Order: sequence, then C-alpha cells, then structure tokens
Amino acid sequence: MKKLLLPLFILCFIITNAQDSKFEIGPEIGVNFSNYAFSDDDYENESLTRISVGAIAKINFSEHWSLKGKLRYDGKGSKAKDGSFEEKLNYITLPVMAEWNFGNGNLKGYLNFGLYVGFLTSATTEFENGEELNIEDAVKSTDFGGAYAIGMMYKLKENMNLIFEIGGQTGAIDIEDGEGSAVIIRNQILSVNIGVTFGL
Repeated sequence: MKKLLLPLFILCFIITNAQDSKFEIGPEIGVNFSNYAFSDDDYENESLTRISVGAIAKINFSEHWSLKGKLRYDGKGSKAKDGSFEEKLNYITLPVMAEWNFGNGNLKGYLNFGLYVGFLTSATTEFENGEELNIEDAVKSTDFGGAYAIGMMYKLKENMNLIFEIGGQTGAIDIEDGEGSAVIIRNQILSVNIGVTFGL
C-alpha cells in the first residue's frame, strides 16, 4: 500500500493545480511487449507479452501542449531464448510526460515524452516444468527511466475522446539488486494501448 502513496500524491497534485486548465481523466488498457536490455551483447533473451491497465490524467495548457500523467499496473520481464523459464516483474508505474498535439478536426495526433518511476509489487521466475520461484529479493524495488509515445485521439462526442497509442519505457537503472554481477540489466517495453478520456 505504501508503494501507491507517492503516485497518488503526484496525481492529486496535478488535479489540484489544474484550476483554469481543461482537465481530462479516463481508463486505459493495453499489451506490453517486454524484454531486458543487457550491457553485455553475449546475453540475449526474448520478449514476453504482458498486460497493462491504468488511468490517464491530463491537463491541457493550450491547443497544442498538455501535461499527461498515468497510474499503471505494468507487467514486465523477459524469457529465455530456449523457453526454459520466464521472469515476470510486476510494477505500479507513474509516467509523467509532456504532450504535443497536432492536427485538426475530430481526429488528432500526439507525441509524448517524459519520465517514469516504477514500484515493484512482485517478481517471479516461472520454469517450463510449472515450478515458480520468488525473486523479489534479487530485484530492486524501484525502477526509473524514459517514457514516450505516439498516438491518435478521436472525438467521440463533446468532452469524450477515444485514444489509441503506441508507447514505450526504457529503463535507466540496473534492476538487479545486490553486487557481484558485471552485467547491467534494464527494463524495456513497447506498449499498445487503448483508452477513453473524459473532459471535466
């Protein structure tokens, strides 16, 4: 529960400072294609398909510029190339991004760029024989990196937009906890998301 306090505080800060700006909020669901980025090219895994679900909060400062925050449950991880095991890491993540909107009419495009922080909720290794191993002690409790996206929003009606987005997160820190390994492992995901926002 404590891991949720900081993301909730930041979202509340965004809401309370919206004031004269148009504020939007809504749900989002998507698919993550997750893998590890290794500092040593001799290491290589395959991507793992996970889910993401969360909420969007956005302040529109002008016709073209907005500030977007998300509170997401993100499935991350990777799997061995031979299929012998999968590592599944689950996070509560908070991306905060600037948004540049372009286009006119009911269909508009946008670009997002910013940062994210993630709080680990669980970490397991699942072997092909069905056995599971808890690896939370081997994974850092916090992740951090860059967040970005390109998307489209379609105006369904006044103050209601349908969102389709392709985004990503690139970790900036080693997720492995402890010493002894010379190889740095970072999270990276490509996401395909769909959502709806409602103007307030």
